[in-house]
Amino acid sequence: MAFRTRVRRAVTKALKLFRIRRPTAQKASAEARKNVKLAGDMTIKGLSQEMAEEFADDLKEILQRQLISWVPLSSGYAKRKRMLGLDPRILIATARYVRSIQATQLRDGTWIVAVPEEPLSPGSKYTLRDLARWLEYGTRTMPARPHWRPAAQLWRTKIYQVRRRARHTLTQQMKKAGFK
Repeated sequence: MAFRTRVRRAVTKALKLFRIRRPTAQKASAEARKNVKLAGDMTIKGLSQEMAEEFADDLKEILQRQLISWVPLSSGYAKRKRMLGLDPRILIATARYVRSIQATQLRDGTWIVAVPEEPLSPGSKYTLRDLARWLEYGTRTMPARPHWRPAAQLWRTKIYQVRRRARHTLTQQMKKAGFK
């Protein structure tokens, strides 16, 4: 489904939820304006969830399809991965890290994309989040293979476009409802 259609549906759903109707000949009441603001906020929250999920999917695709040219694996580690029957791709051994990347809602209602604080293995003091940091920034023995920052850089333009489209769609819906 086209993103513009999803934005339009989110706006329409929010407007119907608050029962926003065309105002009378007089100016819209304060309550109607408050409902319009709530509908707009709901639309943005719905879009932020969708955008977070889409960003997580894009990041996973970058990793799975190896869309960034990273420093190659050392010959010793590549040989070890082959012997253990692990995935030969860079940043992927068992695909657990890739699967763990997910959109998560915080308590305040905002959405983020992150890796959970799960231990790397039972009883380990290190977590998947530690692994993400090591892969992104490197360690003394492992070169950095950034994937979060390049993905975020690509998304900056997309986020701007989504906000602009959402604002435009919401404005059009308000005009159709009789607001100026």
